[in-house]
Amino acid sequence: MNNRHREHIFIESIMIRLWTYIRHAYDIFINPNTSERRSERKPSEDDTRREFVLNYILTGLTTLLILLDAFIFVRTITLWPIYQGIPFPIFTLIVIFFLFLLILSRKGYFRISAYSMITVFFLGATYGIYHWGFELHTSVLSYVLIIIMSSIVVSNRFGLVITLIIGATSIAISQLQIHGIITPLLYWKYQNAAQQPFEFFIIYLFVMAASWLSNHETVKALHRARKSEKMLEEKNESLERTVEERTRELKQSQIEKLSQMYRFVEFGKLSSGIFHDLLNPLSVVSANVERLDSSIHPDIPEIKSDLTGAIKASRRMERFIDTIRKQIQTQDTKTTFLV
Repeated sequence: MNNRHREHIFIESIMIRLWTYIRHAYDIFINPNTSERRSERKPSEDDTRREFVLNYILTGLTTLLILLDAFIFVRTITLWPIYQGIPFPIFTLIVIFFLFLLILSRKGYFRISAYSMITVFFLGATYGIYHWGFELHTSVLSYVLIIIMSSIVVSNRFGLVITLIIGATSIAISQLQIHGIITPLLYWKYQNAAQQPFEFFIIYLFVMAASWLSNHETVKALHRARKSEKMLEEKNESLERTVEERTRELKQSQIEKLSQMYRFVEFGKLSSGIFHDLLNPLSVVSANVERLDSSIHPDIPEIKSDLTGAIKASRRMERFIDTIRKQIQTQDTKTTFLV
């Protein structure tokens, strides 16, 4: 059990370390978010997607070229001096060139890198149909790959331009060869074509990889757009609920204020009537006391003094009640105007 446990831990540690290396390599060679930008302007989502696809293509292509360069080096040594394939130094320069394009893309110049890569592919395919005939299958498939990559890593408009250029070039070279102005080498038609399926398969792989990467990034962008749209809808619904609640609260507050103001108005009207009713009896009492005062004999000073005090008190009460009634009427008028 201890040995199995140690083996399990060892394998798990190797897998974790391997995944760390893969993730680190992804950030170095492919991930657009870690590339060095030549400007502070944030790239658009389409530019990020195109750079991602371009980095994938250049990384895969450079890796394949490095393996082929090692194979050519071994073949050159083992078959020297009868080796007749492409010279190792020339193929090494091709590897260095594509590695330079990858570095250029990682520095933020992915458009220049894309244009350069497509130009090199176009020149290579054109040289193939010029030198070995317009029926060379590898060049025809390479043209197809160029059109697909142009549309994916640059734009659909550029892909259309490249299509027109490829069509014009193919028609021109084929007509020159048909009329004998250019004589291509056609010996490849009569040799063993066992290696051609492998060449076709490599081109198929690149076409599939470019299409899959583009579709994968498009699906991711669509998923992000749908997620953002859903979040926006949820925020809108939340905002609508908040507005409805605030509107309901405001209406309730206005109703309460209007109800309170109405009660104040009714209270003012009622108070005004009550004070008016109190003022009339008080006026009668005051008048009666004054008549009683005038009828009292002067020889009774105590009663005369009390009546005089009662008259003064009743008049003060009249003025006080009249003042309050007028204030209530004034407040009722102002409150009614505000409402």
